[in-house]
Amino acid sequence: MTVEFIDLERKFNPIPKLDSDDSDSSDLYTLDTSNGVGWDELLLLSRVVILAEAGAGKTAEIENRSIKLSDNGNYSFFLRLEDLNHNFEIAFKIGDIDLFNEWLSGDQKAYFFLDSVDEARIKNERDFHTAIRLFEKKNQ
Repeated sequence: MTVEFIDLERKFNPIPKLDSDDSDSSDLYTLDTSNGVGWDELLLLSRVVILAEAGAGKTAEIENRSIKLSDNGNYSFFLRLEDLNHNFEIAFKIGDIDLFNEWLSGDQKAYFFLDSVDEARIKNERDFHTAIRLFEKKNQ
């Protein structure tokens, strides 16, 4: 049985930073259905973190946004964060290592969606940081 994704045209609300440390240039957003900014605005930013409760639809939302971008001719990749530590090549759910290498050899913009479907597999904060560093190293 195939499940069809219904685009709810969700909005995202910025989450204010708690301290004045500007060393992290990530923009934090939470899912909403009525107020805030849409995908067009988010995709203009360099790095965005989307936070929401379990079951809110984050995975379906970002996976389908990745598909939509790919279908429109953009380089777009959806990767499983928990798989990055084990094998970068199998972490891709949208896109693959060949398309990634094609993107690396060019000069076009790419969209990366990192998701953790099973947060329990990321045992601690160190595993998370290791996965992010590995991803960063592959993009250099």
